[in-house]
Formats: sequence, structure tokens, C-alpha cells
Amino acid sequence: MGDLCINKAVSDTGDSTTVSVFLSNDMSAKIATVSTGSEIKFHKAIVVAKGDTFENALLNSAFAKEAINLLLKAVDNRTIERDYFRLYCDLLDGTLSEEEFDRQVNEHPNEYIVSEDVDPDLNSIQVALELSKRIRNVRTVEDFASLFSFNQLVLKKLMADD
Repeated sequence: MGDLCINKAVSDTGDSTTVSVFLSNDMSAKIATVSTGSEIKFHKAIVVAKGDTFENALLNSAFAKEAINLLLKAVDNRTIERDYFRLYCDLLDGTLSEEEFDRQVNEHPNEYIVSEDVDPDLNSIQVALELSKRIRNVRTVEDFASLFSFNQLVLKKLMADD
């Protein structure tokens, strides 16, 4: 975005109001933020934008990018689990021999085994926690780690530090 103007006023009660004005060729926004001295802030915004400029700005935020990447990883991991289950069903119904099953899994582990090789940071964990609230059957730390390919040891250490 272009120019940014900030005006801040503090009241006698300790509340503060910040008014931010963002201007660019395609969008202008006026955002009033009231801080009440606690951790809670109230935001009110009026945005005028050409076309999809505002929506694109929201989608390009760091949170949105992290959420999209985590959701894509979760879908991929659930697909890997589904493909393994299908292969296992072929083994159980005799369509596939045990040797062929083992060969498929060993030769194509990325297609049948979910890796947990991502060392998450606190930001990734926070975003993933918000996402997992709306994803079915994420009940344990193991489910959570598997869904997002998080290294369980790193995940448990970070969670214990808080």
C-alpha cells in the first residue's frame, strides 16, 4: 500500500484510539483501533477498493499464506492415508499379494507413508491449531502431528515450553 498516516489520542481513562489511514491507487482504508488497557482491542474499518483488491490483500497476509500451506499439506496427508488404505484393502481382498504390497510401499513411500519431518515454529502451531478445530478427527497430538507433518518431538517440546 501507499501512504500511511497514524493519529493517536489517549483519553483520561487510559484508553487509546489509533486511527490509521491507508491509501493506494486501488484501495483506501480507514481503521480505528481502541485499546482498553487490557489485551483486548476493538477494530472498526471502512475499506473502499477496486475489484478484488481488498480480498487479495487479505489472502496475501502471512496468516492466510500459512493457513493455505498447512491446509494443502493436510489434504495431501489425508490423501496419502487414503491411498495406503486402498492398497491395504487390495491386499486383504487378494487383489494384491503381500510381496507386491510391500514392494509398492517400499518403492513409493511418499505415496503411502505420511512423513512427520516438519519442525514447526510457534506461529505454525497456532495457525494449525485454529485450522484443526474445523477438521474432522483431530483428537490427539499424534493426529495433529500427522495431519500437518509436524515432528512430534519438536511439537511436544514447544508445547511443553508454553
